[in-house]
Amino acid sequence: MRDTRWRISIKYLGVLFLFLPMVFIKSIGLGSSSYAALAIAAISLLGSSLALRSIRVSKREKQLWILLLTLGIILFFTSGKYFLFLSIYSLFLLTRLDSTRLQRDLFYVCIVALFVLIFINWNTYSNELRFVDGEWTSVIKRSNVIFVTFFMLFNLYIMKEKTRKIVILLFIMAGIALFKFTYSRSGFVCLMVEVLLLFLYKIRLIHNSKVIRRVVCFSPFIIFIGVVLINYLYSSIPFLQQVDLLLQHRLYLGNKILSMYPLTFFGQNVIISTAADNYIAMDNTYLNLFINYGILITLCWLVLNVFTFKYLYKTKNYTGIVVLLGYTVYGLTESFVLVSFLNPAFFYYGRYLTEQFSNKK
Repeated sequence: MRDTRWRISIKYLGVLFLFLPMVFIKSIGLGSSSYAALAIAAISLLGSSLALRSIRVSKREKQLWILLLTLGIILFFTSGKYFLFLSIYSLFLLTRLDSTRLQRDLFYVCIVALFVLIFINWNTYSNELRFVDGEWTSVIKRSNVIFVTFFMLFNLYIMKEKTRKIVILLFIMAGIALFKFTYSRSGFVCLMVEVLLLFLYKIRLIHNSKVIRRVVCFSPFIIFIGVVLINYLYSSIPFLQQVDLLLQHRLYLGNKILSMYPLTFFGQNVIISTAADNYIAMDNTYLNLFINYGILITLCWLVLNVFTFKYLYKTKNYTGIVVLLGYTVYGLTESFVLVSFLNPAFFYYGRYLTEQFSNKK
């Protein structure tokens, strides 16, 4: 009888080969335009693929992943970005995997990456454009990636089977310190939202409420529709223009991008510009999905989130619901949520897909 333990260890080796270096380079802020990130991604992809060549999957799983990976390759050529393909590929690696050990390993990687980021940014600031007093102004600030990494670290901690309130309190204190260090408002707000939800979901009335359950499960669709409508209507509603002053002109930028690019089925290459006279950014996961990656992947992403929420409610994994909600909200002001190496919610996507497709012929 063949020893299946070696197969599992080979798979875990493949997962480590991809996740550890990619989580580290994304945590320290290397983006898709970096040649170093591209080289490391290629080496990690090759190494993990070779390690996983003996892994067997059911016919139904094989059909699913061939379809998804093909879609990822198509989107690479249409959008010009490769991290979504890597996210789909890493999601495949997470299926049928006991993720507890990987979460622990990534927790330590995030600690190292966080200290590296703080060290790099201690006396270093970057110039970024912000909408201040009615005009685009260059401001000096530290990288938001610091808080993104810290937020991931916090989520990896609460995903453990046992957590301690004193550690949660220490995370809150560290979050306050990092907020003063980076002035990342959206990251700090999402941290406090998750802390509040952790305690609220301990109340039976909250997690048993059918109304709350429906709202939470369909929150990705609700937020997506709200984001698209608000950005489309921005120029015709003065109230939204006033609110936009608090959002660093994100609604204006969203409206501008929606007017510049048509809707497509398979996405398109959106040109990002940091020039003061033509500043274009897309700090919103939902618009990034809709415009950059197209209608098909947007629907796939939203449906996956809805069914994962339902799966987490079914299994009474309320911590998972909090994690998924946290990144659902974070997606309103950041576009990194689609990157599996910065979003631990992918562990829950993997668990849901495992239950749905593994051992089914």
